[in-house]
Amino acid sequence: MKEKIYKLEQTIKKVLKHEDCAEIYFSQKDKHCYEINDNLKKNYSLFSDMGISARVFKKGKVGFSFRPGISEDAIFGALQDAQQNLKFAPEESYMPFPCIKPKENFDFNFEDKIDVFNLLTEELIQKMNEELKRVGLSLKTIYFYSEIEQFLLINTAQVQGGGNVNLYSLGFNFRIKNKSIDESFFITRFFSDFRDFFNVKDVIQQAIKIAEVKKSNPLQQKVIDSPILLTPNAVSVLIYVFLSLLTSESIFHKRSFISDLDKKIFFGNQLTIIENARNNKICNANIDREGSVRKEVKIIEKGNLCNIISDIKYGSKIGVQSTSSAWRQNYQQMPIVKATSVTVESGTSLMEEIICKNSEIFIIDDLIGIAAGLNSTTGDFQVTSEGYLMSDNKIKGRARVFFQNNLISLFNNIIEITKEQEYGIDGSIYVPGFVIGNTKLSVI
Repeated sequence: MKEKIYKLEQTIKKVLKHEDCAEIYFSQKDKHCYEINDNLKKNYSLFSDMGISARVFKKGKVGFSFRPGISEDAIFGALQDAQQNLKFAPEESYMPFPCIKPKENFDFNFEDKIDVFNLLTEELIQKMNEELKRVGLSLKTIYFYSEIEQFLLINTAQVQGGGNVNLYSLGFNFRIKNKSIDESFFITRFFSDFRDFFNVKDVIQQAIKIAEVKKSNPLQQKVIDSPILLTPNAVSVLIYVFLSLLTSESIFHKRSFISDLDKKIFFGNQLTIIENARNNKICNANIDREGSVRKEVKIIEKGNLCNIISDIKYGSKIGVQSTSSAWRQNYQQMPIVKATSVTVESGTSLMEEIICKNSEIFIIDDLIGIAAGLNSTTGDFQVTSEGYLMSDNKIKGRARVFFQNNLISLFNNIIEITKEQEYGIDGSIYVPGFVIGNTKLSVI
């Protein structure tokens, strides 16, 4: 593949010599899905997509087109179509064309195909089932998913760069069955390196904890006013939704509670969020998908809003600098504004230590659905979720709760942040857990 990329670079440069102001973007994405069920039946599927897109810039207009494949004909065809599409493009007041070359070249990292079925051996699965059986659990299915992408961008201003995306996830479908309960539940973990995920001891411990919660009695109280521990899984959903409101596109279209960039909003001194963070290793690149040189940028530092997540296009519309946050899902898509490699700075205490030092603490592991209950123009949100109350380090009971708050208020009431960090959503978020105070939950 390295030889193909090198040949492609030379072909693109050759074609662009005849253009005044143009860009060629290449992307190849492979998705591998593995599945092993409790009868050790194995399934495998592969989705692969590779192609070229072209953007041509002229008099404030942008022409765009794409073609599958990486042949010279595909490149020429995409450029010609983009030229023709200029006549249908609206006039813009900006030129989304980076002219600053990255100081460092990017070396593509091509991962060898992973033989997951040889790593997830029958012996390993049998050993897991033996441990699970002791606590009334069984392993129904194991899922492994990998998404591997390489991208390359070259423009006529001699900007050239690219990157890799390596996202791996391992999912487990467990079943708990006894006289009073028969339920299934999932545990999913994301990784930046496939060599990290075969230590399944912590997954088994988490499954045992979930089983204990499901066996526990429902809480009788109507209100929970103890501190709330949002696990990294719950925080990843919260931060992903929050950051979607901190983009120049959302602000320009008035879909954000940040309408006045000069207004000082404080998000609490515990919160620091970094875009293009070095310790978020899912995406490695020297440019973003628009061609801007990638750099670490603090979006929020100790509660102070420092930067708006932006590309060139929408940044120019509201008067902010690009944070190298242009993203494309594939070669068929124009760049969009999206935080791509976010880290929320961690704390110093482990979750177990936090649970032990609180006489009571309510733990929530999932906030799926918060986007549907969010008022983007005020930051108010409401969501129902399930959790459990720990009392003196023991499970007191489980409850379904109604969680209503405001994003700004919530962040200002962070008491502590956990040391552990996990990847969430699509791998673009790497976050710790939050301990929230001064918040009451209604049991439903």
